[in-house]
Amino acid sequence: MIAYICIVLSAAFGYLNGPLWTVVLAGVVLMVLSVTEQQKLRARLAAVGATEISMAAVLASLANAMVVSAGAFALGHLVRWLFPL
Repeated sequence: MIAYICIVLSAAFGYLNGPLWTVVLAGVVLMVLSVTEQQKLRARLAAVGATEISMAAVLASLANAMVVSAGAFALGHLVRWLFPL
Protein backbone atom coordinates (compact mmCIF):
# COMPACT_ATOMS: atom_id res chain seq x y z
CA MET A 1 0.00 0.00 0.00
CA ILE A 2 2.86 2.38 0.77
CA ALA A 3 4.35 1.72 -2.66
CA TYR A 4 1.09 2.65 -4.40
CA ILE A 5 0.82 5.85 -2.38
CA CYS A 6 4.41 6.72 -3.23
CA ILE A 7 3.81 6.22 -6.96
CA VAL A 8 0.60 8.26 -6.92
CA LEU A 9 2.35 11.06 -5.02
CA SER A 10 5.16 11.06 -7.56
CA ALA A 11 2.62 11.43 -10.37
CA ALA A 12 0.84 14.18 -8.42
CA PHE A 13 4.10 16.10 -7.98
CA GLY A 14 4.68 15.75 -11.72
CA TYR A 15 1.22 17.11 -12.41
CA LEU A 16 1.74 20.02 -10.02
CA ASN A 17 5.21 20.85 -11.44
CA GLY A 18 6.94 19.72 -8.29
CA PRO A 19 10.72 19.65 -7.93
CA LEU A 20 12.70 16.82 -9.51
CA TRP A 21 14.16 15.72 -6.19
CA THR A 22 10.77 14.18 -5.42
CA VAL A 23 11.55 11.56 -8.07
CA VAL A 24 14.68 10.56 -6.18
CA LEU A 25 12.84 10.57 -2.86
CA ALA A 26 10.06 8.36 -4.23
CA GLY A 27 12.65 6.03 -5.78
CA VAL A 28 14.50 5.67 -2.50
CA VAL A 29 11.27 4.91 -0.62
CA LEU A 30 10.33 2.26 -3.18
CA MET A 31 13.82 0.76 -3.02
CA VAL A 32 13.73 0.57 0.78
CA LEU A 33 10.37 -1.21 0.61
CA SER A 34 11.77 -3.70 -1.88
CA VAL A 35 14.98 -4.32 0.06
CA THR A 36 13.08 -5.01 3.28
CA GLU A 37 11.25 -7.78 1.45
CA GLN A 38 14.56 -9.15 0.17
CA GLN A 39 15.98 -9.30 3.71
CA LYS A 40 13.86 -12.38 4.29
CA LEU A 41 15.82 -14.24 1.62
CA ARG A 42 19.29 -13.01 2.59
CA ALA A 43 19.90 -15.74 5.19
CA ARG A 44 18.99 -18.46 2.71
CA LEU A 45 21.29 -17.01 0.06
CA ALA A 46 24.15 -16.72 2.57
CA ALA A 47 23.71 -20.37 3.51
CA VAL A 48 24.44 -21.47 -0.04
CA GLY A 49 27.16 -18.85 -0.60
CA ALA A 50 25.26 -16.65 -3.04
CA THR A 51 25.53 -13.27 -1.34
CA GLU A 52 26.49 -11.55 -4.61
CA ILE A 53 22.99 -12.28 -5.88
CA SER A 54 21.64 -10.36 -2.93
CA MET A 55 23.76 -7.31 -3.77
CA ALA A 56 22.75 -7.48 -7.41
CA ALA A 57 19.11 -7.63 -6.34
CA VAL A 58 19.54 -4.45 -4.27
CA LEU A 59 21.02 -2.61 -7.25
CA ALA A 60 18.27 -3.91 -9.53
CA SER A 61 15.68 -2.75 -7.00
CA LEU A 62 17.21 0.71 -6.98
CA ALA A 63 17.14 0.89 -10.77
CA ASN A 64 13.55 -0.35 -10.96
CA ALA A 65 12.42 2.06 -8.27
CA MET A 66 13.99 5.04 -10.01
CA VAL A 67 12.46 4.07 -13.35
CA VAL A 68 9.01 3.68 -11.80
CA SER A 69 9.14 6.97 -9.91
CA ALA A 70 10.49 8.85 -12.94
CA GLY A 71 7.81 7.29 -15.12
CA ALA A 72 5.07 8.31 -12.72
CA PHE A 73 6.49 11.85 -12.56
CA ALA A 74 6.62 12.02 -16.38
CA LEU A 75 3.08 10.69 -16.60
CA GLY A 76 1.99 13.47 -14.27
CA HIS A 77 3.65 16.01 -16.56
CA LEU A 78 1.96 14.44 -19.59
CA VAL A 79 -1.46 14.57 -17.95
CA ARG A 80 -0.86 18.23 -17.07
CA TRP A 81 0.02 18.94 -20.69
CA LEU A 82 -3.07 17.14 -21.96
CA PHE A 83 -5.45 18.51 -19.32
CA PRO A 84 -4.16 21.87 -18.08
CA LEU A 85 -5.65 23.46 -14.98
